[in-house]
Amino acid sequence: MSQGEQFRIGRTTFRLVADAAKAATDDEASRTIGDYVVDRLLGSGGMGSVYLATHQPSGRNVALKVLGPEQSANPDMVRRFRSEAKAASKLSHSNIVGVYEAATIDGVSFIAQEFVDGIDIAKAVAQRGALSIKRGLDVVRQVSRALQHAHEQGIVHRDIKPSNLLVTREGIVKI
Repeated sequence: MSQGEQFRIGRTTFRLVADAAKAATDDEASRTIGDYVVDRLLGSGGMGSVYLATHQPSGRNVALKVLGPEQSANPDMVRRFRSEAKAASKLSHSNIVGVYEAATIDGVSFIAQEFVDGIDIAKAVAQRGALSIKRGLDVVRQVSRALQHAHEQGIVHRDIKPSNLLVTREGIVKI
């Protein structure tokens, strides 16, 4: 293998470089998507990965949902991703994660969303046990309000599950 040549192990792409300082600079550049600097991975799923990122012009933290390389090669997945972004951007509700921007830059499709500093219901239950009846009813009430708002806009979520219900530190549930 020669300098500049790339190879993959699993999902990670490696590139051979002669200068470690240059490699570090290149790594930082690869951690930038448009106006967003990626800080760390928050999670990944069927369509790609979600990163904590900083929007450079505003300094705002966002959850940057990035379509994975394999999914980007699939026109149906790209269509679904764009459709999700378009639908979500129509919604403005305190129990729905806000969408700031959706775009494709340098072949990378992403959705910049409100960063929810909290925990999802699945993790909360795994860590602390079942919700109390009172808390469970409160979660259902908040999710119902969000789904009602989406329904009024002609949108169906189709993936309501505990891991997709985020709870802020203040106890607000967001889908």
